Amino acid sequence: MRRQQKIREQKKWEGRCFLLIIAALSLLKLWLVQGLVIHPLPSAMCDDVLLRDWATSIAGGEWMGPFFPGLHGILLRIRLLHNAVRNRAMAAGTLP
Repeated sequence: MRRQQKIREQKKWEGRCFLLIIAALSLLKLWLVQGLVIHPLPSAMCDDVLLRDWATSIAGGEWMGPFFPGLHGILLRIRLLHNAVRNRAMAAGTLP
C-alpha cells in the first residue's frame, strides 16, 4: 500500500513538473516574439483563398483535404503493408 502511494506521489510530481516546463517555455516564446511587428499585406489574397478552400473541404467531410487520395487509399496502403509484413514473417517462420 505504501509503495502504491509513493508511485502516485511521484506521478503527481512528474505531471506538475511537465506543466511547469510547458508554462516556462510558453513564457519564453512570448518574451522572444514580443518585439516582432506584423506587416499584413492586403494584396496577398492567396492565404485567404487557401484557408477558405481548406475550410470548405473540411466542412464537406473531406477531413484529409486535397493532400491525400482519401481514407480508402490510406486504409488500402496499411492493409497491403500489413500483408507484406505478415507474409515475410510467415516465410521466415517467425510468426507465432
